[in-house]
Amino acid sequence: TFKRHLIMFFKEALHNCARHSNATQVWVKLAADAEQIVLFIRDNGCGFDPAEKRYGWGIDSMQKRARELGGEAQLESAPGKGTTVRLTVPMGALQNKTDHQYKTSN
Repeated sequence: TFKRHLIMFFKEALHNCARHSNATQVWVKLAADAEQIVLFIRDNGCGFDPAEKRYGWGIDSMQKRARELGGEAQLESAPGKGTTVRLTVPMGALQNKTDHQYKTSN
């Protein structure tokens, strides 16, 4: 279940980028050490104001998945500045049981 949530988080982030950002480049980094797993996705797209009301499930679903994994999702964006998504999950979370399903836009 951990792997599924991690893959769905990644898929949602890329889907949002492809659908909304008009980016010409996307950088993806996945790193792991003894303490944590970090997934980092950044684009050079149009960006958006994270404080504005959103219509859709994507970002909310990503936040819920991050919490379910025992981790934290950070989103940084601004109009004209692209978007960065970072998921940090403690390595110990690999042993946690997660079984919730979330609505996604894809």
